[in-house]
Amino acid sequence: MRDSKDLTIGFIGAGNMAEAMMKGLAPSGAALFVHDVAQEKASTLAKACGARSLASNCEVLRESTIVILAIKPGVYDSVLSEIASSVLDDHLIVSIAPGITKERIRGYFPTHPRLIRMMPNTPALVGEGMIVLSP
Repeated sequence: MRDSKDLTIGFIGAGNMAEAMMKGLAPSGAALFVHDVAQEKASTLAKACGARSLASNCEVLRESTIVILAIKPGVYDSVLSEIASSVLDDHLIVSIAPGITKERIRGYFPTHPRLIRMMPNTPALVGEGMIVLSP
């Protein structure tokens, strides 16, 4: 993982909300990373945002201090199982999935990363949205 002083943000998932957030973050100078099972989609998004498309979800964790789970609720369990051993205490894990509780997410990790839930709304897709955070 990079030095914790660097702002490194990784996205697991390259769907509409990941795209909106990445495009909003691109001008910030943060190092952005993305992985999606649809590798071509992740590569296209990475190029559009000056990010790097990575080969796996675990690689996103290795490169990032903040990891945004921008995936559908139906795949949370499989993704959380996959990444559990790569999550460190100093990670900040951000979930954008409705209905997936912090307790459910924490149950997968042997460590104690910081965890917040975030709910972006659809106007974020055109850069006019709001995001609600729950620590």
